[in-house]
Amino acid sequence: MQKVSQKEQLQIENREQNKNNREAEAKFKEGRTLLRDARTPEQFEEAAQCFSDAISLREDKGIYWAYRGIAFRNIGWFRRASCDFSMAIQLDSGYPQHYAERGICYQKMGRLEEALEDFNEAIYLEPANGHYYYSRAIVYSKMGKYDQAVDDYTKAITALQDPFQALCNRGNCYRRLEKMDLSISDLKKAVTMQQDNVNARNNLGLSYFENKEFDQALLEFNKAIEMDKENPTLYYNRGIVFYHMEENEAALKDFNKAIELDYQDPNYYFNRGNTYLAMENYNKAYSDFDRAIGLAPQNPKFYHSKGLAFQKEEKYNEAIEMFSKALDIAPDHVASRYHLGLMLHKSGHFPQALQAFTKVLDLVGEDRLVYESRGRLYQDMRNHEIAIRDFNKAISIDPHSPDAYIFRGISLLKLGKPENSITDFDKAIELNSESPLIDNGLGCAHKALGNFEDALIHMSTAIDKEPSSVDFLMDRAGLHCDMHHYPSAVEDLTKALELHPEDPQLFYKRGLAYYKNENYEEAIKDFKQSLSFHPFPTYKPDIHYHLGLAYACLEMFEKAIKPFTKCIDLCPNEAVYYHERAKAYQMVDKNAEALEDFGNVIKLQPNNAHAFFRRAFSQKALKFYQEAAEDFSRARTLQPKNPALVINAKKVHGVKCIVLCKPGQEPNFN
Repeated sequence: MQKVSQKEQLQIENREQNKNNREAEAKFKEGRTLLRDARTPEQFEEAAQCFSDAISLREDKGIYWAYRGIAFRNIGWFRRASCDFSMAIQLDSGYPQHYAERGICYQKMGRLEEALEDFNEAIYLEPANGHYYYSRAIVYSKMGKYDQAVDDYTKAITALQDPFQALCNRGNCYRRLEKMDLSISDLKKAVTMQQDNVNARNNLGLSYFENKEFDQALLEFNKAIEMDKENPTLYYNRGIVFYHMEENEAALKDFNKAIELDYQDPNYYFNRGNTYLAMENYNKAYSDFDRAIGLAPQNPKFYHSKGLAFQKEEKYNEAIEMFSKALDIAPDHVASRYHLGLMLHKSGHFPQALQAFTKVLDLVGEDRLVYESRGRLYQDMRNHEIAIRDFNKAISIDPHSPDAYIFRGISLLKLGKPENSITDFDKAIELNSESPLIDNGLGCAHKALGNFEDALIHMSTAIDKEPSSVDFLMDRAGLHCDMHHYPSAVEDLTKALELHPEDPQLFYKRGLAYYKNENYEEAIKDFKQSLSFHPFPTYKPDIHYHLGLAYACLEMFEKAIKPFTKCIDLCPNEAVYYHERAKAYQMVDKNAEALEDFGNVIKLQPNNAHAFFRRAFSQKALKFYQEAAEDFSRARTLQPKNPALVINAKKVHGVKCIVLCKPGQEPNFN
């Protein structure tokens, strides 16, 4: 066999390589033709196979790798495509299109920082190419960097022959930046360029909506729907506009159509639920919120809106559960945290409500409404000094909002400063508020100043403005009590109970009115009802106290002992509770117990002459005669001018006790 020389071997290899190159180029051209005409994944795969054949024949051609990457990208195989573009870059690092194509793949895969680097490199290599600015703008937009996106879209609009999509996208970025006039301007230009483009009209409608130009928004959505009657998004967006225009029936019709076309989108049910909520059709609202939650159980907004529905129905525990679920998903969901605070306040969970409002302020910083809400919570906690601090904060944030002046006026009243409160109420009137809270507040201020008739006029005006206000009825009932018009007080509180039949505070207040009118049997019923409905903890001692007093006034002393004991359990340092229980013990001949209670009264009030006087009778009953004499003497020493305390010990030998005053009317010995 003839030996082949090195030169001949090289010639053979060159001929083979040239043949491979020609075949590779032929495959490449075939693939490019297929790619140009491809419409389906199968057609793109066929083109990709041609490029693979070309690569197998010639691996060093970056353009082959790049075109296969384009085919893969059109199929949606972004990872494989990015690898091909990386190989193309390795073979031809100075070609900007390779970086741009890989950047598109990275963007599709969510690898935004890498995409940004590639588009930066492409622009560096070819700074006049508008497509690269357009693609980089998309990345900036996905990163939430809308200002940078706008800059790049602007450069793209200048450089591109057809700037339609860049105008649309820049208009959408302006909407995100809340620059509505610029957004509308861009989108109107885009619509002029392509009047039959549904997406452009839809986005123009959205910008008009965000700019509160609802009629213009409707015009655009109507035109878009005429062009595409099977697009659920268009009906949904138009429904949102109708909802904000309070045209609820029209909104429902559009949401129904959107759901008919696409029953798997949770937002459609969510906003239909919000519409039902606005119409106070709570059952249908709950049903839609549940459908939305079923489709997207990790969306806090859906639980939040269901919570709002419960809130409107005054189902506070259910509302708390929904707001809490929203916060389990998104602990920084400000609206749910705020409304959770409102509901905890309403349900009497004051410490938890305080924690919620304070957390909201930590999240959002200075906020007038939150300071007002926390201030009102402090009011119910009877901490009016701190409440006023919050109202002062609210006023400093917005001195033209009347509400904080009204609430501060109420706290000033509670602190015994009616003149200052009137100044605040007048300021609220100056700021054009017609709130009935002002009339009621002025009524309370005049009541505090002793101007009962003026107070009654103001309070009645408040009730005329808002007949269903339980608070106003309660305040006027309190005024009636001060005027000794107890039947009128009972009438007001009965009306209030018709509105809130399970309100423990109302039963408590009406019980007090019955008590002061000496209708002790009805008072007892109301105090018991109040306790059965779980009143605020701050009210409980006084409810038990007056329940005990009502029994004592009926001379049912044995029954009076239990509520007085509850008072002592709740407030162990209140002398009056020991004093009334001591007297009740004494009246049922439990003198040892009475003696101990009188002793506790005297520890807390060493100058309580009545306690020494009544204790003397228990000492005497227990045959502690010397101690009894000392107690009688001590009582006379403390109140030498009180003739009721001057007795002849021999004449009271068989007397159980001498009653100095009715139950609940002991003087203040503090």
